[in-house]
Amino acid sequence: MHTEISIVYGNMALDASAVVIDHTSYAVSKTDGDHTLIASDYFIESDVILGSTKIEALVLFNGIGHLLNAANSLVLKVLSASSAAYSASPKSTIPC
Repeated sequence: MHTEISIVYGNMALDASAVVIDHTSYAVSKTDGDHTLIASDYFIESDVILGSTKIEALVLFNGIGHLLNAANSLVLKVLSASSAAYSASPKSTIPC
């Protein structure tokens, strides 16, 4: 039921066992080098949402990714990871 509602409103969480991984924009931490603590400054450009003062700091994110329906006018991408980011379980191997 939750998934169906999420899809209707244009926001679907990915597999709960998977997290966002980014090997190019990560924060050095005690996460065993799995690159799951993402450092991002890809903010929405909107004075209404974030104010007129530019945010100079990076935001640190660790968690599951979401798929957004760009055709839904009610959905806003406020913060994004780099284009190199993907969702996977850091404990599983990726097939080649």
